[in-house]
Amino acid sequence: MNAFQAFVGKRIYACGAIVLALVLLMHPSGAWAGDQPRAMIGDQPFPSIQQAFDAAQDGDTVTILPGIWREGATVRAHNLTIEGTGAHLQDTAVGGKAALVIQGDNTLVRGLEVSGVSVPSRNGAAIRQEGRNLTLQNVHFHSSEQGVLAGNNPGSTIIVEDSRFERLGRDGQAHGIYVNRIDALVIRGSHFLRSQDQGHEIKSRATRTTIEYSVVAALDGNDSRLIDLPDGGVNVIRNNVLQQGPNSVNGQLIGVGLELRGGSTWPDNNTLIERNIIINDRRHGTNELVRWRDVTDPEIIRNIIIGLPPAQVAPGNTVLSLGDSGRISLANTLALLITEAPGAYNYFIDVGDDGELATLSRSVNPVPLPGALPLFVSALAALAFVLRRRRGTA
Repeated sequence: MNAFQAFVGKRIYACGAIVLALVLLMHPSGAWAGDQPRAMIGDQPFPSIQQAFDAAQDGDTVTILPGIWREGATVRAHNLTIEGTGAHLQDTAVGGKAALVIQGDNTLVRGLEVSGVSVPSRNGAAIRQEGRNLTLQNVHFHSSEQGVLAGNNPGSTIIVEDSRFERLGRDGQAHGIYVNRIDALVIRGSHFLRSQDQGHEIKSRATRTTIEYSVVAALDGNDSRLIDLPDGGVNVIRNNVLQQGPNSVNGQLIGVGLELRGGSTWPDNNTLIERNIIINDRRHGTNELVRWRDVTDPEIIRNIIIGLPPAQVAPGNTVLSLGDSGRISLANTLALLITEAPGAYNYFIDVGDDGELATLSRSVNPVPLPGALPLFVSALAALAFVLRRRRGTA
């Protein structure tokens, strides 16, 4: 060994010793040993997340500090703000239910990541919502049995904004988000991706469900429906990218009223599906955009629909069939945009009332993405080219 090799070896050894010392100072949970706090209320630190929520008063802000924490909590106070930027609740569940069991009303959760939730009943969620009114902003729930599970709670509204739900589902009974009979579910500017084990990306029994400016995509997941609205209700699905994947178990992209069995849960039942990019990448079995029962026929207008037979699509939509053999090339382009450039879903192709392609339209709070926008514009150009060809041969 020469002098240089000895010099480098000593320093590698020293660095390794430092790293080992740091590892030995850590708990198995990933938190630093000693009195390192896990949560704060104002300037008051707490050694556990549950202790912070036990101390919280109505109207407080509880900050879960950055780090990976294998600890969940029950939330009882009302009008709480839960700040979780940089915090990751992992492999934990409270009461056999969820990482956070929220019993208080009017809760706002921001920036929190949750993964690895599994319980004996096989429906472990990032959040079990038992109180009224929940708003989620910029959360990331993934790799669990369920993202959000909410029970019957008349008068409650759940809002999901700028968030990402992926790789969720279990046994066809747990889903990306599953809300029972509440007043309203509103989803905007969010990703629901790759539900697994025959789960739906979104399942809602709410009186009113609105899904807009979002991406709901199976991609490579073995999901069921993208959106399931089994009790009917008043539903608006607009300005989204909806993609059924090649491994989707169910050939129906959207279901409405399919569990009513001749009855009626809500006094009003109508569904509007408009101005979406809808992609069918499932190449086997029977595929259809919407299946409904015991409700008013959905209104399906001004969508761009790729990969479904024109005979299945109502007038007033633009239907494209690009590449009948193998995967749909444009669908792959859009799927790449979905997965590699979060935020690009703020830009959509807009179809005018006359069926002509209009300019790019943008959702609320668009995120500038210089690298992603050219890819989307390329997709737009491809669509425009195909439509020009179709008009020229008509």
